[in-house]
Amino acid sequence: MNRSPAPVAPDAYTLRFEQCPGYVRAHVRGGHDSVDISLAYWTEIARFCREQEVRAVLVIEELAERAAVLDIYEVASGLVALGFANIRIAFVDRNVDELPMMQFGETVARNRGIDGRVFANEADADAWLRAEHDPLHAEAQRQRGG
Repeated sequence: MNRSPAPVAPDAYTLRFEQCPGYVRAHVRGGHDSVDISLAYWTEIARFCREQEVRAVLVIEELAERAAVLDIYEVASGLVALGFANIRIAFVDRNVDELPMMQFGETVARNRGIDGRVFANEADADAWLRAEHDPLHAEAQRQRGG
């Protein structure tokens, strides 16, 4: 990553963590999306994962404003430097119009060694994360092409 996030207003976003079977769910909400806001919340998620020894995380993003393609590239490129190299990441953007942009981010991150995928919905993301911990679920997932 080329830079640290600039300080963001305390009310720029909210981030809640919830323990789920096999992973942690991180839900971010806010009115704007920018590279600084994204870097700030990904940094918080990374810190939480380190402190709690989390190996898999589901990130749900609900930010009203769209991100620019260069912002997505910068954030996705920086995930390894933030500490996500050994953490499985499932990502869902609640703004379904963003899916093609998020898939671009997935490609950037995976090209840098991140074990992560973008999903259109939380159910598919949950299934993918659980598959690693449940052999029967993993087999069903493979048969469906997931």
